[in-house]
Amino acid sequence: MELLYPSQGKVSIWIGSFESEEAFDECVEREISSRLGHAVEISEICKVSFEFEPKPVEVLLDGFSGCESFISSAAAVAASHGVVSANAAIVCYHLEFRNAPQTWSDLLFLGSMDGADLVE
Repeated sequence: MELLYPSQGKVSIWIGSFESEEAFDECVEREISSRLGHAVEISEICKVSFEFEPKPVEVLLDGFSGCESFISSAAAVAASHGVVSANAAIVCYHLEFRNAPQTWSDLLFLGSMDGADLVE
């Protein structure tokens, strides 16, 4: 797995379903923050969404900066894995993973994709 930061115009996206926001936060810390290491502070480049009830992937990702650029692609990847709804998402801006696993504990990595209209 290769980490590229900064990777202009790229977003890396994970989704999952969790019983609590604390469980989501712990998974993000364990699976994503730990892999970033000291390369970058996760709070500086990532935004999260947590809902108590599952939402369609498009609804969950709507509202993230630049979502118009990646929401359709992300939803299509999720659907190809049989996932149409989730209650948690994390979007990391200007971060690209190559050859990354799709499953990160309870998170599904939707990939690193173009986010042409990024504001972050």
